[in-house]
Amino acid sequence: MALMERPRRVIVNKRSDRRAQVYIGIDFGTTYTKVSYMIAPSNTRYSIKFNETKQGYFKPSIVYVDEKETEVAFNYFDYSKEVKYFKYSMIDETLLNEETEGSVLSVPKARLFSAFYLGCLIRIIKKEIVKNPELANYTTEPEWYINIGVPIGNYDETDKVHKDVYNVVLNVGYQFSSSAEFDERIDLEQFQTFYLQHEKDYLSNLNSISELYAEILMYHQDNMVPEGFYAIVDVGGGTVDVATFYKYISKE
Repeated sequence: MALMERPRRVIVNKRSDRRAQVYIGIDFGTTYTKVSYMIAPSNTRYSIKFNETKQGYFKPSIVYVDEKETEVAFNYFDYSKEVKYFKYSMIDETLLNEETEGSVLSVPKARLFSAFYLGCLIRIIKKEIVKNPELANYTTEPEWYINIGVPIGNYDETDKVHKDVYNVVLNVGYQFSSSAEFDERIDLEQFQTFYLQHEKDYLSNLNSISELYAEILMYHQDNMVPEGFYAIVDVGGGTVDVATFYKYISKE
């Protein structure tokens, strides 16, 4: 009887057939911004390092404008000046100043600066993450999920005005980061046009959460932290938040 060759078994790496899921946490601070992420299903956490200095994990929350404040840039350019604290001033009307070269913008400048800053930041974050060897087995671009921290005072479920502002600047920034109009230096009115075109868009992969909730989760997920009452004090550049909680470990 002639020998029959057994059909060769084809093994498909199913992991490469699906998209990686990358979860990014942005601590969008009033003075500094920090970023960490994980690639599911791994529980390994990574932090983004923006430069090789000891402070490289802290990105100053700063943008740069020209003398008349008609252009905004992510990096310093000749004769430009720094703009700080826009993360806080975008929700405080007493700090807003909308005049620019004699005209008045319809969107508070602090919100434009925040969305622009986040857009440039997200673009850098994505470029760094795709270098991670964990993504080598995937053939398509990851699914991106991004959370930003919000001070507890801006996260009142009965009055979501401030939370909605954070959601809008995150959504606009995320879309700007991958748009054809992206530039690290742009005319402010041109960026306002982009902002207005996308401010009502809703992307389910983006969210703002209370910074305190995020910090408490770390303690709950760390098995080295025993049961008991704890207090967390978050001293920020513009606010101080305090929370107490009780950790209970279920035997089930």
